[in-house]
Amino acid sequence: MIENLPAEIYGDIKNAIIAIAEGLKVPAEMLLQAIIKQGVVDSISKLCIIIFLLVVAIIVTRIFLPFWKKYFNSSYSSDGEDFFCAISIFLTIVLWIAFFVTTLNNVNNIVTGFVNPEYRAIEMVLDLIKEKPNNCN
Repeated sequence: MIENLPAEIYGDIKNAIIAIAEGLKVPAEMLLQAIIKQGVVDSISKLCIIIFLLVVAIIVTRIFLPFWKKYFNSSYSSDGEDFFCAISIFLTIVLWIAFFVTTLNNVNNIVTGFVNPEYRAIEMVLDLIKEKPNNCN
């Protein structure tokens, strides 16, 4: 899996995996498999968050939709109705924006985690290498 990478990157990843495994006192192969599984778990959790946001946004939209139709079709409205309508529209827009932003930010990780979890594991190890403090060897 990681053996097909260029020699320099392979060496960095291999050394990082070995260093982490030694620090955790587990075999490197077991650590790599755990990282691969964690990538899949991460993808599932992000997908669950996206599905939750979608369901909440749909429910909120369906709850407020009859009120909006009634409000915009009537010629009379009170200040309370104006305020409620503005807040409900704002809340719905915020929920839909949160859904789309979350989806756009996580779709790459979700797809990678399901289709190619080994690549996701390599990315996680490379992130660990980048974040390594200067005082570590």
